[in-house]
Amino acid sequence: MLDGEEVGGEGSLVKEAEEMKGIVLETVGEAEGGGGGKQARRQVDRFKGMIEKYKEQSTLLDPHLKDLVLPLSSALKRLSHEHLYGSSREAGSNAVEVLTQVVRVCKLLHMITTVRGYKTVKKFYPSAPEDVEPAFYMLQSLKEASEARPDGYDEMTLESFWEAHCTLLLWLSLLVLIPFDLATIDTGDAGSGASSEAGKSIVLKILGTCKVFLQNAGLVRDMSAYLLSQLLTRPDSAHVLKEFLEWSQANLSQDASRASDVFLTLGISCTIAAIFKHGSRLSLLPIAPLAWQVIETLESLPESKNNSLIRKLRCKLLCRVGLINLRPRLATWRYSLGSRITDGAIQGRQADAKADGEDYVEDEEDIDCIEEVEELIGSFLENLCDKDTIVRWSAAKGIGRIASRLPKDMIADIIDSILELFTKTEGDGAWHGGCLALAELAWRGLLLPQQLEDVIPKVVEALQYDVKRGAHSVGSHVRDAGCYVFWAFSRSYSSDIMGQYLPTIAKNLLVLSCFDREINCRRAASAAFQELVGRQGNIPNGIEALTIADYFTVSARKSAYLSVAPQIAAFKEYSRSLAEHLLDAKMFHWEKVLRELAAKALATLLPTLGESFGHEALGVLLLKTSDLELDVKHGAIVGLAELLPIMKEEGYELTEDEIQKIASLIERVDETKYYRGKGGTIIYEAVCCFLDGVCRAHVKLPESVVSRIDHCISFSLKHLSTLVQDYAVTAFKSLCSAYYASIPIETQIEVTATKYMGLIGKERNSLLCQGYILALGSCPANILWPCAKDVLDCLKTKAVPCGEDDGAEVEARVAAVKGITFMCRTLSDSAETEEQRKSLTGLLYDKMIPCLLETINDYTIDNRGDIGSWVRHESMEAIEVSLSALGSVAGEDDRSPSTSGKRSIETTALGALIKQSLEKIDRIRHAAYLHTRKILSIKSMAKNVECWTELQEIYEPDADHAGSGNLFEHLLEILRLEPYRNCAIQGLALSAGGLGDSVSQTAVGAMVKSVNEGGDSMLLTVAWELQAILARNAGVSRVVIPVMRTIDFLFSKAGLIDSGDVKLFEALLAEAWGSTRGCRDIVLLQVALSLIANLTYAKDPVFTASFYKLIASLVNRYPKIRRCAAEHLYMRIISFEEEEEEKFDVDRATELVTEVSWDTGAAAAIKTARLDLFACFGMEPPKKIETSKVQVEKKDNAMTSYASLVANAGY
Repeated sequence: MLDGEEVGGEGSLVKEAEEMKGIVLETVGEAEGGGGGKQARRQVDRFKGMIEKYKEQSTLLDPHLKDLVLPLSSALKRLSHEHLYGSSREAGSNAVEVLTQVVRVCKLLHMITTVRGYKTVKKFYPSAPEDVEPAFYMLQSLKEASEARPDGYDEMTLESFWEAHCTLLLWLSLLVLIPFDLATIDTGDAGSGASSEAGKSIVLKILGTCKVFLQNAGLVRDMSAYLLSQLLTRPDSAHVLKEFLEWSQANLSQDASRASDVFLTLGISCTIAAIFKHGSRLSLLPIAPLAWQVIETLESLPESKNNSLIRKLRCKLLCRVGLINLRPRLATWRYSLGSRITDGAIQGRQADAKADGEDYVEDEEDIDCIEEVEELIGSFLENLCDKDTIVRWSAAKGIGRIASRLPKDMIADIIDSILELFTKTEGDGAWHGGCLALAELAWRGLLLPQQLEDVIPKVVEALQYDVKRGAHSVGSHVRDAGCYVFWAFSRSYSSDIMGQYLPTIAKNLLVLSCFDREINCRRAASAAFQELVGRQGNIPNGIEALTIADYFTVSARKSAYLSVAPQIAAFKEYSRSLAEHLLDAKMFHWEKVLRELAAKALATLLPTLGESFGHEALGVLLLKTSDLELDVKHGAIVGLAELLPIMKEEGYELTEDEIQKIASLIERVDETKYYRGKGGTIIYEAVCCFLDGVCRAHVKLPESVVSRIDHCISFSLKHLSTLVQDYAVTAFKSLCSAYYASIPIETQIEVTATKYMGLIGKERNSLLCQGYILALGSCPANILWPCAKDVLDCLKTKAVPCGEDDGAEVEARVAAVKGITFMCRTLSDSAETEEQRKSLTGLLYDKMIPCLLETINDYTIDNRGDIGSWVRHESMEAIEVSLSALGSVAGEDDRSPSTSGKRSIETTALGALIKQSLEKIDRIRHAAYLHTRKILSIKSMAKNVECWTELQEIYEPDADHAGSGNLFEHLLEILRLEPYRNCAIQGLALSAGGLGDSVSQTAVGAMVKSVNEGGDSMLLTVAWELQAILARNAGVSRVVIPVMRTIDFLFSKAGLIDSGDVKLFEALLAEAWGSTRGCRDIVLLQVALSLIANLTYAKDPVFTASFYKLIASLVNRYPKIRRCAAEHLYMRIISFEEEEEEKFDVDRATELVTEVSWDTGAAAAIKTARLDLFACFGMEPPKKIETSKVQVEKKDNAMTSYASLVANAGY
């Protein structure tokens, strides 16, 4: 809150302040007058939602705390007094009401306390002496109520006892601090009745209640511990404190011999730790031996080994009890800059110590209990290596606090012991704990400047700590702690002292901020470097480097490696250390992604480092390619792949020795044994990248080595991994441009296009020929132009499925479409002469685009799902590339405009994309939309595309309608464009009738809105188009089912039945009934019956025909279909109007439909009921002779099939 701001007014930063105050006053009013219930619960929930917004900036609530807390605490005080002294003690129902209101008030108070903190909030609680007993007895009553849980309390009260307990315990922690003896306000047995508490003092009663609460598992335990720490550290409670420690020791000792109550152990530990935190040293010194016994007992507990909280609390106790036994020490030798204990603070503590009757000891004085202190320090050092971070943190703080009361020589021994933790034999926990301890000692000025010479190298090692364990590594927390140490050093020492270490620290922090694997470590290093620059100042190019490697730029790992690091390397002070770290560590990191990033980063740093470093790095990497470790070998090969092209670009010439080693490596990678063992696939990937790098670098190699490159690439092209195939294709393109460009064109075609067309024709396994297909499509332009038709024919045979396809060839089809895309781009970009442009135009019109119009309709489905979508996705990009090429190379005379009765191929291709823009798969829909927009930006195609202007208005270039929520509604304007209507309806039907609820609902909503805006004509047009789709795709369940569902939606949501188009209804009935004949697809039968049922609402003759077919379906072979038909029949019968009821025997029909068990009943009963239903509606049943004839035919067919089977088996 800024000074001068009006509280709760226009300048308030808490927008909900007035509303929160209103809820508080309303709750207080209910507490005074009774009431509440559901409205009160809603208000409490509303208050919680508002106040929790300020958890991160809770100080904003400070100007309003008085208005929020005082009314509630006053109400709590009034209710407590009323509960203890009022007439409600005689009226049970009133007592229940008081407790209910107390709980609601405490709920709000606890919410405020949680957000702002108990130390701030409790200042507004009443603190009069007369409140002690009412507050305690209210707590006692709530405790008894929570144990009994009577039915008189509402749901909200039952859920909120713990919040009331916490609030009352917090209030009592303030009340027990009254500055006179509690016995003077103790009225004896008031409020205790005849319970076991009678006769006890108020102190013992509070103690007894808190002991019970110490077994709680939540905040009640912590608040009880806080209350006991305030109560037992009073000067008049010394005897009670001793008794409590003895009770604690007895309970813990008993637990050590049996299965203990972990929550009670935690409660006792929290309480004793809080006591030794809040009590004075002189008053606690006599009971320190009892505390030591508790600590020893805690260590012996079986669960302490697995319970990190117990070990953490034991560490706290060790520290605080140790501080009680050690007198404060005035150490003039400490380094004061940045220390938490300044001279003023020391003088202030001296004054406090004198007031307590003690004095600071001089540093020269020895301590009396050396053995105990050594044991204490040993325990802390052991806890620094604990497996849990919270224990290590507590131990580090304990070492810092204890060391501040020890002589200088003992502190030096402690530092030496901490430095011994930084060895390879120690685990990551020891390194982490050691870093935390060093930072704590530096904060307190206990780590002297002359000791930094030994400390800083150890911390630098911690910055590089990364140990592989199995499939992962540990050490990120160690590196993070190392950054924290240097952050603390930069705040604790002057630049004169740190000056000689700054270059080393700055380089290592920048390396970590650019290249660490974990985002938290990169950010920690950046923050430490920022502190170093800000506090020390004399770092070369520090501000510039800090601006580049800030908190946000290092967040993304790829950006840190490839963007931040090269900019930092521009400063010569840091370039070498960055590159050396990559070459020595990250290039051979255990994670594959990091090795690849390191290789790319090293390549970007090479221009800054110069030729000498390039040759040095090349020598190291060539040597590592023979390493047996997979990570090292892979990193070296990937590094070579990135380094060689950069050296070529920078003009760095390779030596003869380096060329010989590269040739030797190529010969080795051409042998299959190089890939044996674990990780062979990633070595294949790395080798393909390496061969690509060699080709791009134009290394001067003999023909025999070039032949080996070609052989290795060909071998990699048939690898099962698509990633290896892609890398091999890239290497193939580089090989053609680097080594084949100078040989005769006939030879080029023979060793590339002809070779791979032959391999594609021979290879029967589609998975193995994908790479060959991609390589064929990636041939250079000078190879493709002479044999473009042959190449395209070869790709076309693999792109278009032949006959029935079970999905086994789909990967090859995807590769073939990609190959066509590559080929089209290459030819389009290289078409320079008029002859080439005409040749490409003819190729596009006659072969390429017609082929793609077939592949874009690939709907192959297998157990992996709609795998045909892979082909469609690639086909859309291929169509866009093809039409773009057509727009750039085709002249006016070359185009194929639409003629009467036949649309142009461009219009047809756009229609195919529009269909995909409205289909059910989000990825396909989004891609189709974007590809269509790109095509519509080619102005040269305007004359050859129908409705060009209207399409451009729909596909606005600057609009973003690609989200699945609004794309349907936006694109359904296409329904008004006749050339594209059929395609749009085909795609829309698959979405609207699909199984995905979200897509289906969106598509149906858009469709209904569109047809409603278009009127009856649009509705009938869409319906006739859907009927035509059904007719064209009869027997294709993939299309028929969603189309029928879409027609159902037109009946139910768009009122299609009201159109009265008898011809349409008859055509739909014929398609629906025809799809059920001999059908064994349950889903299709259900959808067809639903459509037939909708047609029964039409007028005659459609009504009679559809109703007849619905009754006929009651004897379907599938019980589920019989039941479905009966349900539709029942719904139609009960919707009959009066004239229809008079015409038919509706009552008898209703009785038959409802009483017969159509799915589980006897066959004879079902057939009889169906005949009766026909009679009810005056219809002639199907003739028996037809049914028996069909059965005989089926029997004959079955016997014929069986005889055929026996004959084929050779019997």
